[in-house]
Amino acid sequence: MLRIHRLRIHSALALTACVWLGCDSSATAPAATNPDPNAGRTLISACGLVTQAEAEAIIGKPVLSMKEDTSGGTASLGAKYITNCAILSSLEPGAILPTRLSVTAFTTGGLQPLFHLTVPVYFANLKTATSAATRDSVADVGAEAFWQKRPGKLSLYKQDVYADISYSLTGKVIDTSASAKAACIAAGMKAAEKI
Repeated sequence: MLRIHRLRIHSALALTACVWLGCDSSATAPAATNPDPNAGRTLISACGLVTQAEAEAIIGKPVLSMKEDTSGGTASLGAKYITNCAILSSLEPGAILPTRLSVTAFTTGGLQPLFHLTVPVYFANLKTATSAATRDSVADVGAEAFWQKRPGKLSLYKQDVYADISYSLTGKVIDTSASAKAACIAAGMKAAEKI
């Protein structure tokens, strides 16, 4: 009891000294920093998650274009929360479409007002809805990631950002090959570094 009484006296003396002598406002405690720079953001740049140089290293040839589309979302709700980055390279011999690396991303800030979900909850729901036979867990990519075998894409999340990554050497919409999986994982690792 005596100890608490002394603590109150010391606190009162410190406050009195501050009032009489003036306190240095710069000596206040540092503001808490948010460990997630994307917290609260409605949109995130999908093209900012994989650079042109990184895409070229993954694809193995020069990138001809990187186009970001920010029109994704729910038209009926009048909201945009999804961004997509289409990264295209040259045609492979015999292919009709160019080599394609695609990154789609959204944040809790964009998702929650529309669907009342956070990115981690969305990811958990997606994982539960995807049968274990059609997915492979992928270690060391973001907080958690898995390869969806049938659509041929990597789904990952870290903090408040979710991303889907797909790759096709021949530009096909669905590429479930081992090389597509490896390219998606390499791109996913680069994306997770930036989240």
